Amino acid sequence: MTNPTPVMSWEQEVQNSSEQLRYLTIAAYIYAGLNACGVLFGAAFLALAASAVVTGGFDPSNTPEMPQFLVGGGMFVIVGILVLLCVIQFLFARWLQTRTHHTGTLVLAAFTCLSVPFGTALGVWALIVLLRPSTKVLYPQSATYAGARSF
Repeated sequence: MTNPTPVMSWEQEVQNSSEQLRYLTIAAYIYAGLNACGVLFGAAFLALAASAVVTGGFDPSNTPEMPQFLVGGGMFVIVGILVLLCVIQFLFARWLQTRTHHTGTLVLAAFTCLSVPFGTALGVWALIVLLRPSTKVLYPQSATYAGARSF
């Protein structure tokens, strides 16, 4: 005879989800920190290259032309986008820690899936944990959301 699989009670499921959220928060902060290190290194490199391009560092006559200026400006835009992505990752980790903005956390988890390979693993894990009914209970609902559900 095979032993039946023990069924977890609702309280155990909520406690398990709370623990999974804690682990997920730690992983999200670690991923955001690693992402920040990469962004800082890349930003320093791109800023150095962009400043050389904008100031005409590669041109012996030292007169910047319009294409060089556009390339240098494009590099500054790339740095800005990378910094914004890093801030979004820290925001994702913070929302997981404070257990606020459930829908926003779901959106950022899906967005994290675009970063291959570690972001994909973290994003899929976050989506699996966040979509459980026992996890949704851990997020406080706003009055407007609770009112909208009563219709």
